[in-house]
Amino acid sequence: MPNPAILAALVAAPLYAAPFLAGLSMSPKALIPVFAAIWALWLLLARPARWTRRAVPGPALGGLWLAVLAQGLLIVAIFATGRGLAVLNGAALALPGWLPVALALTSLPLARLLAGRPGPPLDAAADPADQGASAGSRP
Repeated sequence: MPNPAILAALVAAPLYAAPFLAGLSMSPKALIPVFAAIWALWLLLARPARWTRRAVPGPALGGLWLAVLAQGLLIVAIFATGRGLAVLNGAALALPGWLPVALALTSLPLARLLAGRPGPPLDAAADPADQGASAGSRP
């Protein structure tokens, strides 16, 4: 079976490439909240055990909002990097505005498929603390 860290990186690659390409093509800044929503949905789909493990919904939702905020800041940084390179280059990449969004959306079904597969969790390499918690909860 392939390494879960490699699978997670392959599934997440379109998420990171999409805001960069949007910035590089000088797409409007209004796409940043769209990417933030896609990344939040990706967090829920790729790591379902992380958000459903707790009995009290409050802390899980608080953790989700904190993760969405961190991902939003990362999206802004990636978008700004792409836009900065486009400005330094003097020309924008000729891409339609929907293409980076479609690229980010391709990672959602892949994340769900990999999260539901048997074996170690998709984020085992990213979260060693969760790996121990999820291994201890298996029968």
